[in-house]
Amino acid sequence: MSKKKKEEDKRRRYKTQEERNSAFEYNENEINKCFIKSVGYWGIDRVDLDVIIEKVSNEILTSKKTNFCRFKRTDFYNEESDNVWLNYEEICIYDAKFGRLQLKVDGLNPHSRFIKLELFQTDINFKSGCIRDIWDRFDVACNFLHDDYGITLSPIPFINRIELCFTLASNMIIPLLVRKYIIAAFAKTNIVNAKSYRSTSTKNDKHLVTSGKYENQEYVFYDKTAKSEFLNLIPKISKAVSKREIRGYRFERNLLKDRLKNDKALRSILFPWLSADEELHTIPLSYLTDENIINYLEFCITEAIDYYCNKMLPVSISKIEEYIATTTKEVIKGYVHRVDRLIAAEQSDTDYSCVVDNESIIYANYPKKFDSSNLAKSRKNFITSDSSSFSPRSHMHGWEVERIFALMLQCLKDGLGTHFNEESDSIKYFVVAKGNYENKDHYLSELLGKRRRYVHLSYAEEAKNRIYKKWSDDNFELKPLENSDKDKH
Repeated sequence: MSKKKKEEDKRRRYKTQEERNSAFEYNENEINKCFIKSVGYWGIDRVDLDVIIEKVSNEILTSKKTNFCRFKRTDFYNEESDNVWLNYEEICIYDAKFGRLQLKVDGLNPHSRFIKLELFQTDINFKSGCIRDIWDRFDVACNFLHDDYGITLSPIPFINRIELCFTLASNMIIPLLVRKYIIAAFAKTNIVNAKSYRSTSTKNDKHLVTSGKYENQEYVFYDKTAKSEFLNLIPKISKAVSKREIRGYRFERNLLKDRLKNDKALRSILFPWLSADEELHTIPLSYLTDENIINYLEFCITEAIDYYCNKMLPVSISKIEEYIATTTKEVIKGYVHRVDRLIAAEQSDTDYSCVVDNESIIYANYPKKFDSSNLAKSRKNFITSDSSSFSPRSHMHGWEVERIFALMLQCLKDGLGTHFNEESDSIKYFVVAKGNYENKDHYLSELLGKRRRYVHLSYAEEAKNRIYKKWSDDNFELKPLENSDKDKH
């Protein structure tokens, strides 16, 4: 089966138009309810567990054979035996009530075998949970597999993979560059990939931003609204549905068991009672607590902020300096327009811009051919130039990145899982400013003045100060403006 065909098979199908409309309305309401209490929330999404099948009722299991319950018997099959390894070399059960159970034996190597229980949401999947929720889902799976399929699982599961995620609502599309900068900061690389979901109302956007190859994506930042449209869970924007109040986004951190076993920094936070040299062969689910997961997530966010401020922002300054030097070799006049053409060309070719935003200009060193007594004016003219509005730098993507970092830290204080508020129906969302900040020009002018007075003014420290103080305060000094409805998607 082709990859395209497999993707199409994931799309929800409906028997009648009435069923379709009812599902669309229900799913839209379920999404909105997730963001009444908060703009965003951290939690656990999918968990893959290594489990032990203690016994299996062959009579019950073999009577359930369908496209959603497949199995392959061994050559030694004995109907009287409840030993799963004696009787089966493959079992695959998929059910919307819990996820998927897989048993597989490598025919070439009988010692290579596994039983994996995948717990994942099969509905609109905007909610996420805490460790208690994962145990509840495990209990549901155990009871269901026992009662409906005759499979008895051991009550002690082990972690194979866990997805930690941050889900947020925004009033419009979060710029692709912002999402790429965030993934790059967490993954500590500028090599990030982006692709689109088909059959969406935002076909010109790249919806899925990742680091690493598909089968080993440690970090993912994707548009859940676009994915839900693709899966036919909610309607696309059309004449009938002219706009959507919010867009949902999810950032995911995938942790595989090898990483959990071998990464000492990660282990010291998630399993602080273990010695650094203690060898881990398996990781019981009982090892994980909400408190330690939150501590680990805070560590990850702080590391990403440090990488963004100390590594990515200096590259932004260096790139501006390179472009200025390149475009003023022969003549200075008109260099700003030439720089902006280089920035735009880079973004057009790669969907990426090393130049984060206008603030980088403040900290850039100009070539000696510029009048040293007039550098502040040169920088100000650069920032406020006519071509600025056509350049990615004018959108202040860096401030958008900082605000999302600050939001991630704020939401950790609420614990793990989706929080609901039955007493309100007012939806909260992150306002994408698109460069429209009150007092933006005044703020940048003040920074120019500080740069003139203090030669060693730090770009990284200014950015961190905004993340940890200004953006985390309800009364921002730089407050985003509301955007008009025509910008919403």
